[in-house]
Amino acid sequence: MDLLQRILISWNELKPFFQNGLMIAFLLAAFMYASYTDIMNFKIYDKFNLFLMAARLVFVFIPIYGKPITLDSYLGGIIGILALLIPAIVFLQKMGGDIKFIGVIGTYLGCGLTIFMLVLGCLYMLIFSLFRKIITKQNVKHLKTPMAPFFMVSFFTLLILSNF
Repeated sequence: MDLLQRILISWNELKPFFQNGLMIAFLLAAFMYASYTDIMNFKIYDKFNLFLMAARLVFVFIPIYGKPITLDSYLGGIIGILALLIPAIVFLQKMGGDIKFIGVIGTYLGCGLTIFMLVLGCLYMLIFSLFRKIITKQNVKHLKTPMAPFFMVSFFTLLILSNF
């Protein structure tokens, strides 16, 4: 029940989070770069993830941003990591950069928004995989698919939903 309440609280915090233009521009740029490297090389570089984590620590001290690192930030990172790490281990998939990237993004978004982003991103990936299977008539289980673009689209979807 506590997790459900935390998710509902995070949904109510959706609008204030997405009203911070500096943070939205920074995160969209991060998603675009991660998507580009993931599409081109099937890799999100550790240096980039380290840069994002360092930037998160710096943003705490910028008065415009004003979102301190709280338990919700830590939970967002942990949920992001576990949500991708467990399937990666079970299905023996290499996706270390994606796992670290979502973990870092989870520290920006917090618990609830991270869950919403993960669910939407996986839903978009499922729809893409179904279309890919129908069009190419191939077994999509063994085809590589970059995950960062789907998380970027889900982040953008949350940005649009925050305006309603």
